[in-house]
Amino acid sequence: MRLAMSIVTIICFVFLTSIMHAADKSLVLHLSFDEGSGDTVKDHSSYGNDAKVTGAKWGEGKFGGGMKFGANAFCEIADSDSLDLTTAMTISMWTKVSKGGGTQSGIEKQPAWQDGEYNLCPEYGGGVLLQAKDLPAACADTAVTPTNVLDEKWHSIAGTWDGKVIKVYIDGEVKKELPCVGKLKVGNGAAYVGSRGGTARWVLGSLDEIKVYNRALSSAEINKDMENPTAVSPAGKVTTSWADIRSSL
Repeated sequence: MRLAMSIVTIICFVFLTSIMHAADKSLVLHLSFDEGSGDTVKDHSSYGNDAKVTGAKWGEGKFGGGMKFGANAFCEIADSDSLDLTTAMTISMWTKVSKGGGTQSGIEKQPAWQDGEYNLCPEYGGGVLLQAKDLPAACADTAVTPTNVLDEKWHSIAGTWDGKVIKVYIDGEVKKELPCVGKLKVGNGAAYVGSRGGTARWVLGSLDEIKVYNRALSSAEINKDMENPTAVSPAGKVTTSWADIRSSL
């Protein structure tokens, strides 16, 4: 009986994972850091944007495994058309970071302040920042929350931009909202997790469940994603999660 239940559990998990990733094509990157070892972080979106690990250490995350960063520690994702976000975006992650060292870059497309750059920083001038180089000067790098997450505890941070407004969230609540009408250019540089270009702005702590969408999620979607990162993507019609399946067995 136990063997049969185990087989059913595995089948349900595989089936759910397949549905989850097919449900919302707007999810262009999902790094769960649950591998626990190796030099590659698998992308669980349908776009195959795997990340190469340099210097960073596998460790505990908010949900399962995570990745611990510091000086000279980062992950690199090769340039991909799927990561060219020109009209809208959502970037979210769980962070457990500490003070020191100035700006900390969570995930940044492009190795520096170049065309097509966008970045969610868990630390920027005492707050959380969503920035994008090609947006108007008044909002390109000024959407900074008045509060920070530098207490070495797990916090969910997210930034959305729908082509008109930037919103920055901490633990599911909007902490900064800024009008920002514009469009991003297409860049041909890699994306970096835990640093700017693998050379600066090091994250001092751990990251988990990094997700990037090519659309702006609603507040309800942000909160759903935050609390259950393995749930089927909000834009899909299926709302069953792995936790639901497991509890029903």
